[in-house]
Amino acid sequence: MRYKTVDVRLWGDSKFRSLSGSKPSAQGLFIYFLINPYQQAFPGLYKVSETVLMDDLGWGGSLSGGFRKAFREVLAKGLARYDFDARVLFVQNAIRYNLPQSPNVIRSWVRNFDEIPECKLKVIAYHTVKKELESLSEGFRKAFREAFREPFANQEQEQEQDQEHNTIVRNSEPTKKKSSSPISLLPEEEDGYQQFKKIYPRQAGWADAKKAWRQVDATKSLQIILKNIAERQDFKTREKKFIPLPATFLRGERWNDKDFDDEFTPIESQEDPQIKRVMEILEKNKQEEKY
Repeated sequence: MRYKTVDVRLWGDSKFRSLSGSKPSAQGLFIYFLINPYQQAFPGLYKVSETVLMDDLGWGGSLSGGFRKAFREVLAKGLARYDFDARVLFVQNAIRYNLPQSPNVIRSWVRNFDEIPECKLKVIAYHTVKKELESLSEGFRKAFREAFREPFANQEQEQEQDQEHNTIVRNSEPTKKKSSSPISLLPEEEDGYQQFKKIYPRQAGWADAKKAWRQVDATKSLQIILKNIAERQDFKTREKKFIPLPATFLRGERWNDKDFDDEFTPIESQEDPQIKRVMEILEKNKQEEKY
């Protein structure tokens, strides 16, 4: 195969930026996924929001326009996967065309991987890259095994050790609770937010949703938001877990959408048994931490 090196600084070059921009298209967006400046060491996996991608490409000021259509097309074709809550993108075939040149390269991936938010897509990326490295020599595979720990896989053992340690601590001194200051909205903001909260179909993640409400100044679009939620057919037919969290809906300005495309399968339904087991362990640990 033939490869060409593309310097991601291209996007910041003054002459390049002075050229006429491309129109929204799935091909253009996928190429940007491969050579944008947000990519880090771990092949194909990075954190970036839809809004940032749209602004960088200059594809209009609304996520409901050409960008959203192109983005859905890329996802529908299986060329990339995206976690809308964690804002993590994964181009699963990137590793095939960016194989490490030495075991030390693999070790250099660790820091970037650790900085990716914990989510199901991170687990999928781990297994995808691990599988691709099986075609390389033992030195590469060993470097991966030594440098990387499977996301969430060892948490049960760590949980038991932490519980034993915490039992000793509780017997010797009182536990201090962390204090947090909830965000406060202005009266007119609070009134609109409560109306939104009352009718939104997925009742979860409201602390973050309150922050998002202020961040996007959603009060100005209150009537449009309420009308969109009431008329969306996908909100009436989808399982609640496949409806975006309220904060995701707000930050993505999803009230400009008519419906979500049903062309691609959500990450939850694409999991293999191993990934499903890992996520069950994580959920169990979260539940135990509450008590």
